[in-house]
Amino acid sequence: MHAHGHPQAAGRKRHVAGRRQRGWRRHRELDEAQLLHGGEYSGAVFALTFDDGPGPSTAELLDGLRDFGVRATFFLLGRNVEEAPWCGDPRRARSIVERAAREGHVLGNHTYSHLRPDRWRELAADLRRGEAVLRSLRPSPIPFRLPYGIQRVEHGFPLGTIGEQMDPRVAVIASMGIAHQHWTSDFDDWTLGASDGPALAAKMTAHVEQCAAAGIDAVLDLHDSGTGSSFGYERPATVAGVRLFLQEAQGRGWSSFTVP
Repeated sequence: MHAHGHPQAAGRKRHVAGRRQRGWRRHRELDEAQLLHGGEYSGAVFALTFDDGPGPSTAELLDGLRDFGVRATFFLLGRNVEEAPWCGDPRRARSIVERAAREGHVLGNHTYSHLRPDRWRELAADLRRGEAVLRSLRPSPIPFRLPYGIQRVEHGFPLGTIGEQMDPRVAVIASMGIAHQHWTSDFDDWTLGASDGPALAAKMTAHVEQCAAAGIDAVLDLHDSGTGSSFGYERPATVAGVRLFLQEAQGRGWSSFTVP
């Protein structure tokens, strides 16, 4: 286990990939993507997070995480739990989510239906609807991640100047007392084909190395399902890539944590 020169914090569990859980650690969100810690840095630390589930690939991901003794955070879509359009069987969807909770993974809210950012006026209702689906599965505080993450909108002005406006959804969730859980890299794994697992694993490994060199805790954003768009629901590259990445992490003795 790597030693970190910062205070311990109850409730923040740290794991070494492939080993039994030990110790505690703290991370804090400074802005959308800077997750830093104080003190001397002595090793790579990462968190695996998955959006848009559950789906047909979630159970396989849980198998891989179990095999390597790593816990993750699943930001779930209420619709994929309650209506389960990816399988047509809400009981199956719920059983997968229950398994994730039983095996120690964190369940997060990704809203009910993954509305686009320009529908921000509908966000509060969609957020609460997604939260209600999870509430019976996780009565404790539910972390939240905005669909598409925090967006910035640029506007053109006379004389060629550019103005920037913050995503209006940030103010919406702030008024609700809710924080957005961001990431340090999104790998667009939902666009990948079945044979792209090794390439995904290599990108994940390189990102953790870059974060470690900068003293940043890596928060990897992946996807275990989808919204039923042209990319479908299955994520075979993610399943294969995560397993290959965890093999590498185990060999290097990297440690992991769960968000938040």
